[in-house]
Amino acid sequence: MTAQKRTERLQDVPIAITALTAETLQKTGADRFEDYLALSPGVNFAGTYGNNAVTIRGVSTALYSSNTQSTIEVLFDDLPSLNRYYSRFSSDMRLVDVERVEVLRGPQGTLFGSGALGGAIRIINAKPDAGRFSASAEAGLSSVKNGGTGHDLKAMVNIPIATDKLALRVVGYDIREAGFIDNIARNEKNVNDIHSTGVRAALSYTPTDRLTLTGWVWHQRDRTGGDFVGFLNPANGGKYQSASVDPEDAADDKSTLYNLTAKYELGGMELLSSTSYVDRNSFSDRDYTTFWQQRRAYLGDVEDTVSADTRMFNQEVRLASTGDGPLRWVVGGYYLKQDVSVYFLRTMAGFGAAKKYTSDTISSLAVDASTREIAAFGEASYTVFDKLTLTAGARWFDNKLEFASERGGFEGGASTPPRSSKERAVTPKFAIAFRPSRDINIYAQASKGYRTGQNNFVSLADPATGQFPPEAYGPDSLWNYEIGFKTSLFDQKLRLNVAAFHIDWKNVQLTRRNSISTYTDNTGDARSRGVEVELTVAPTDGLTFGVSPAYTRARLVSVLPGATVQPGELPGSPKWSVSDFIQASKRFGDEMEAFVRLDHRYVGSKRTQLEAVSYAPAGRTDAYHLVNLRIGATFRNYEANLFVDNLTNNDASLAPRILASTPDGTIRQRPRTIGALLRFRY
Repeated sequence: MTAQKRTERLQDVPIAITALTAETLQKTGADRFEDYLALSPGVNFAGTYGNNAVTIRGVSTALYSSNTQSTIEVLFDDLPSLNRYYSRFSSDMRLVDVERVEVLRGPQGTLFGSGALGGAIRIINAKPDAGRFSASAEAGLSSVKNGGTGHDLKAMVNIPIATDKLALRVVGYDIREAGFIDNIARNEKNVNDIHSTGVRAALSYTPTDRLTLTGWVWHQRDRTGGDFVGFLNPANGGKYQSASVDPEDAADDKSTLYNLTAKYELGGMELLSSTSYVDRNSFSDRDYTTFWQQRRAYLGDVEDTVSADTRMFNQEVRLASTGDGPLRWVVGGYYLKQDVSVYFLRTMAGFGAAKKYTSDTISSLAVDASTREIAAFGEASYTVFDKLTLTAGARWFDNKLEFASERGGFEGGASTPPRSSKERAVTPKFAIAFRPSRDINIYAQASKGYRTGQNNFVSLADPATGQFPPEAYGPDSLWNYEIGFKTSLFDQKLRLNVAAFHIDWKNVQLTRRNSISTYTDNTGDARSRGVEVELTVAPTDGLTFGVSPAYTRARLVSVLPGATVQPGELPGSPKWSVSDFIQASKRFGDEMEAFVRLDHRYVGSKRTQLEAVSYAPAGRTDAYHLVNLRIGATFRNYEANLFVDNLTNNDASLAPRILASTPDGTIRQRPRTIGALLRFRY
């Protein structure tokens, strides 16, 4: 594990972590947020393409993305991928040929920076191997109940160019997730498909025993064909339907990630430099005719388009101890620069003629935002009496945000001249761990998380009150107090990890809505308390089962003067959630093995948002169960799998209707999906 930016055993780290190996990811078919996050306790996902709402330990204020920094951080190796200004414009890269996924629960501000309020997710890609040639290929087909047909095509090749010195590793994939929502207005079927294509190439060079250089580039394109919001129509055989009338209702997202990492062994220390760049272009064209007809006297078809360009450069340099002595430490420096340009356009056919206006543009908004972050961090652990380890760390950072916006169209509105703001903060961490034996770790820690303030898009005045939303909002921060223990008993056949936490969240950034606008404001203070359990048992060599329940009680406990929202349960996190599985395997001779795996996920009822308005009523999603089944066999270098996802065909609502073309629609759980795949390894 490298959760503390130095190599350690999972059970030795005094942090609540779920580690998912490449084998686990393959056995469960997990390659997206919604797949692998379901395997970690206290982590919840609600959303779909373009709206990846991830909640860890109840640290969330909305089930949809907004112009706020995310409450989690997602890293590919050491590359931070999430948009610092607008969390919606962040990539969900497919997990193909990865070494492991680390889900760190609780604030990680000391080592991973601002935004990691609830936790951090690290995806560690498989690296080039200069010692041997290897390759793999995978092909799969799937069918969705009352929907379309999808496919999976994946391939990897690892080529040693110079033995033990230079190697190239290339990954490619073409994945289509079948749609299952019919558009009744356009008479089109299964419009909400997702088509992802990507390639990743990595080159590793080890000129000496001490120096390793690894560079990679990763490009992915995601295309969707329609609205993800639908309603169930029993009169039409249980089909999901939407009422979008826009024939261009679609989205197109292109992301390219670059990283160059240099590692140099200094004798008891390792110097690491990570240089990263992210280039993302996102475009969506959505129909909001029904939505706007409810709010305005718009009689024609209303079309909303959003285009966004994101450029982000990141440089991190750190020095970490590598010895086994009582003192272990890491120090480093960090620089990040991100530039975001977003253009919103709302049009209606015939609007200009009806209003005697020069165009069909109802409104437009151009936003330019630039974020710069400079930070220094350090953390040290010292072991006394061979059993007690004390840890302390801190991160200092200096943030600068520049912002400007310009409005246009018939409804117009005020533009924002260029302005800038600065923030400085320190996020400390303290921990103590007691190891009565190698297999037992009892720990306690206190850590701080921080999220930067931002500027709001300049919105129109609320006709009901005449008030404008605030131009900007301030940072929020939290303290996490945690106790836990980790055990590995009976020769690693039983592993039990338990963590209990208490979070005090101050000056909470809440995404709010008036009668016509969405904006963010600091609202008050929140508290989250809970317990997370991970139990895995392997009674025999061919049988493993596990259960991971989590209890979370997250509430807004106080509000600032003048706030219209009332204290209550925070959205996005159910009180109870459980992930459990059972996996059995049996060998037939030396070359063949069969396996079966059953995964179950229970998600309790959760609040959808804190504030209710006419077009987005606050409410709850119902509790639901999700069951996935996989059966497979391996023979020499070949593997065949049959799978059923959502075995019981559960009709679950994952998130509420927000800006929906369908009045009573919600983001739905994908219906029962049956498929098969073949895999080859060399």
